[in-house]
Parts: sequence; structure tokens; C-alpha cells
Amino acid sequence: MDPQDLANCREIHAGLMAKERNTINYLFLEPVETTYFPEYLKVIKKPMDLRTLKENLEAGKYTAKEEFYADAQLIFDNAIAFNKDRDSKFVVDLAKRMIRAFDRLKKKTEAATAKKNGGDSASTAAAASTGGGTKKIKLKLKRNSSILSASSSTEEASSGKSTSKSESKSSRSNSPASTTPIVET
Repeated sequence: MDPQDLANCREIHAGLMAKERNTINYLFLEPVETTYFPEYLKVIKKPMDLRTLKENLEAGKYTAKEEFYADAQLIFDNAIAFNKDRDSKFVVDLAKRMIRAFDRLKKKTEAATAKKNGGDSASTAAAASTGGGTKKIKLKLKRNSSILSASSSTEEASSGKSTSKSESKSSRSNSPASTTPIVET
């Protein structure tokens, strides 16, 4: 896992364990005690809790932040699935509150990382989804009254293939004050 993603996952986990969440996270701290709920493993195929999540993170079992996110979400989804048809509405409510907290923590850490990297979360997410074969591009604005031209090139590091797209359009304005983005790779 990327060191920044690992740091973000640790921060999210710490946020889920934070003292201010003690009134809602206490049911999710440890594995479900199956001696009290023997039917639990018949309903829930992959148990998960905050302690196991942390152990897996520190043991390097997650190769991507999405795997960590999926297991974190699983904690609360399991609680909802097991308790939805029981007289345990409060457990479902706590799980839903933890999901909201988890989503806020995820957004907060992703936004902080994007800000640190000088981009927005959309460009960070796009870069992450394309893998390691991305290339940063620099945009410059050039004053031009007649032609808008942009070109970009992306190299896929893993396959060695290169693709390029060029596009030319008429200017939206004949005003000498219009600007044209020029893409440099």
C-alpha cells in the first residue's frame, strides 16, 4: 500500500476509535462473541471488527486503501445485516451512525491528501484509478483570439503503449482578451 494511503487508513481508523465516538463505537471494537450469538456465523460469512481491521492494516494485509475501506464498511454492514430483523434497532442505528462517521473521515483524509498534493479530490481519484502509469500535465493559459488547441499524451508504464488525443476547435470569442488553455506534457 502506498505510504500516504497507509497513513490515511491509520487516521481513519483512529477517527473511528476516537474518544468522541465512545458512545457509538463500543459494539464494534472487538469480534462478536459467538458464545452469546451462536447463529452469528450462519448469517455473517466474513466477520469484521475495529480491532481486526487495525491488526490487518498493521500486518500489511491490505494492498490498497479500497480493501481497507471495504473491510471497515463490512463491520457496520454486518451489524445491520445481523440485527435488522431482531429487537436490536439500536445496534442498526449505531452502525448507521458509524457509517456516516466513516464516510466523513474518508472524505476528510482524501481532501487533505488532495490539498497536500496540490490537486482536488477528483483529480487525485482519477490518478489513483489509472494506476501507476499516469503522467502529470501542466496547463498554461495563452491569449489567443482564434484557435483553441489542446493535446495530451498518456503513457501506460505497464504496457509500454502510448496514446494521444488532439483536438482543435474554433474560438468561443473573437475578443483579444479570450484565453486558450495549452497542455504541456
